[in-house]
Amino acid sequence: MNKKIFTWNLLSIYRTELMGCSILGIILFHWSENCSNHGIPLTGFLKLFSLGNRFVDVFLILSGIGLYYSYRKNEDTKNFYIRRMFNILPSYCIIAMPYWIYYDLIFSTRTWMNVLLDFSFISFVTEACRRFWFIGLIIVLYLLFPAFYKIIYHWKNRWIGTALSFAVYLIFAAGLWKTAPSVYSNIEIALGRIPCFILGIFLGEKVYNKQHITKKPLAAAYAGLLSSTALIKFCRLPFLTNVADRSIEGIFYALSFLLILITLLAFIENLKIYSVIKILLCVPGRMTMEIYLLHVAFRSIFDYPADFTNYHLLIAASILLAFPIHKAGKAVSQFFRS
Repeated sequence: MNKKIFTWNLLSIYRTELMGCSILGIILFHWSENCSNHGIPLTGFLKLFSLGNRFVDVFLILSGIGLYYSYRKNEDTKNFYIRRMFNILPSYCIIAMPYWIYYDLIFSTRTWMNVLLDFSFISFVTEACRRFWFIGLIIVLYLLFPAFYKIIYHWKNRWIGTALSFAVYLIFAAGLWKTAPSVYSNIEIALGRIPCFILGIFLGEKVYNKQHITKKPLAAAYAGLLSSTALIKFCRLPFLTNVADRSIEGIFYALSFLLILITLLAFIENLKIYSVIKILLCVPGRMTMEIYLLHVAFRSIFDYPADFTNYHLLIAASILLAFPIHKAGKAVSQFFRS
């Protein structure tokens, strides 16, 4: 790969492949988690797959970049909200509503109120019901995006705006942790990942302008992340360990994964095998939300067996069913927007 083309724009060029890597990484993480739950020690590949939860942070960085492109074209906030919600809600409703009806009314013999609380993510906040928590987080981030965008890009020095956005997040997270610790504990799995989304918004301009990935800023960023981690470990302050630790780790791993993946993809792009790899990654990469929802739903119903023979059948079912649901979601979205 020519050094001259090693730019942040590679995150846009390989976006679909990266999304495919992310959803597959999350699925493999769930496999390692189920193996652990079944008493199988995490060694070899299973130990590697246990890092797959970091691909959630990769998703959020890519989402921030994608929303930057969308919002830059049209900064009408109302129009932005409408487009975003129509992109996510149809497929969510198609999968989540039948799932919660089955799970709450048949499988668990609960009530319609539970269906509504679970479907609307209220139970995620009040009871830590984390089944589809990532979709709830994405909806909230869609709503917050215009505010973060304006904070970051109000300043000529984008680092100042980004630092202010991180500060706003930390103040809110710390306040919630202090005043409503039970709520904080319930949603921390989502809340702690918001900084990765903010980073994605910051990177959006670099990707759009095809800025070169240079060593000095990257080294400075990693030095800052590592020194922050060391400070947290040294100080052992509850505020830092409870609020900032997940966020710093998330940024470190997600940024590292992205840089490694775009380097690999750029190097193998001219090889014959790349056409096969591209298909294997781009097919799930175009339907990540539907695959995620189906995978999580099947996982909770069947309690995925730890052995791969049964596990891969349910993975295949998630991918195959994602095709018609993805098309149905698009059709519903186009119908209401026409």
